[in-house]
Amino acid sequence: METKRSMLRLRSPWPWVGVGVAMALALFLVLQAKKPGMVVRAFEALKAGGDMQQADFNRIATFEKTLHEAAQESGVDAYMLAGIMYNESRGVGGQTSSAGAMGLMQLSLAAASDAAKRLKLPEPSKKDLLDNSKLNIRLAASHWAWLMKHRGDWSEEAVLVSYNAGRTKLNRWIKAAGSYPKWCKTEVQAEAQNRKSTGALRYARNCQNMARLMRERDTLHALVPAE
Repeated sequence: METKRSMLRLRSPWPWVGVGVAMALALFLVLQAKKPGMVVRAFEALKAGGDMQQADFNRIATFEKTLHEAAQESGVDAYMLAGIMYNESRGVGGQTSSAGAMGLMQLSLAAASDAAKRLKLPEPSKKDLLDNSKLNIRLAASHWAWLMKHRGDWSEEAVLVSYNAGRTKLNRWIKAAGSYPKWCKTEVQAEAQNRKSTGALRYARNCQNMARLMRERDTLHALVPAE
C-alpha cells in the first residue's frame, strides 16, 4: 500500500507546474523580444525560477568587482551605478540604442570620450564601448561623477534624468514647464492618463528604486573597496 502511495506522489503533476509556467514566460518573452539581450534574459530567468528581476540582479552582480572599483575611482556610489546599469542594459552587454548609446551603461561616444580624458585613458572606440565591459563601467562612473559635480541645484533624480536624456534636453523641458517640479507633474499626469511622456522621469526613479533594492539584497556584497 505504501509503495502505491509513493507512486501516486511521484506522478503528481504539481512539481512541474512551476517549471511549465517559467518556460512559458521565457518563451513569451523571446517571442515578444524587440531588443537585443531579451533572449539571454528570458532563459536566465529560468535559472532564477522565473523571477526575471532576480536573474537581472544576478547578472549585474557578476560585475561587482568592476562596479566597486569604478565607484571608488570616481567617488560615486556603486549601487547607483548598478541601478543605472539595470535600467540601461539589465547587465547584458554589446547593445546599441536607437540613439547610438552603447554597452552596459549605454554611453554616447561623446560622453565616453570626455570621461576617458578625465581618467587619462586613450580615446575609446565604438568597439571598446561595446566589448570592453570594465572600460564601459569606468567611463560611465566618471561621467556620472561629472554630472553630479556640475548639477547645480538639481536633485539626484534630476541628474539621472539628464544621464538618460541629456542636460540640454532636460533644461529645455524645465524651461517649457516653468520648473522641474512642474515638469515632473506633467510626466506623472501623462503616464497616469496613458498619454505619451518622455519616460525620463520614470527611468530616473526606477534607477533609484533598483539601486535601493540591490542594496537591501546586498547584491554587490562580495567585495568592499580597499581604503
